[in-house]
Amino acid sequence: MRNVGGEMKLLMKMLICISLSAHAVAAPQPTDYQEATLVNFRTVQTGSNCSSQGTVNGQTDSSGNVTGHTNGTSNCSARMTRYYTLTCGEHTYTLRPEMTTNEKRVALASLGYAAFFMKNSVLEKRLPGTRVLLRTDAKGAWVKLDKRESRFEIVEAR
Repeated sequence: MRNVGGEMKLLMKMLICISLSAHAVAAPQPTDYQEATLVNFRTVQTGSNCSSQGTVNGQTDSSGNVTGHTNGTSNCSARMTRYYTLTCGEHTYTLRPEMTTNEKRVALASLGYAAFFMKNSVLEKRLPGTRVLLRTDAKGAWVKLDKRESRFEIVEAR
């Protein structure tokens, strides 16, 4: 006769151990971070958002010539983002905020309305001289201040 309860307990223990070890490997270690200082920030135009609408009215005469007129309006606004410059040791990084994969999914699923409720980056409303923790990986940079952390795209590194 099999001991199903004992096997289930063993299976649960193994799953917990695997989960904990996977989390420990994936979670950044405190040594992955380096001290950095916010040097400056600037707002730059990264493109524009435009929309237009209109109507076209036309008539064809007996000879096949077409005459007509159009009415239309268009509206454009600048798309702006903030660039932050940080120094970390002898390196200088220019960063811009980037949504995490999960934030992108939520924004897409909510047709963009979730962007109103998403938290700003940790560098938002911070002045030059603010000390932060910085780590980089193959996908970009992470900036940590207190217990909050934000993802950034590396625009320039020198």
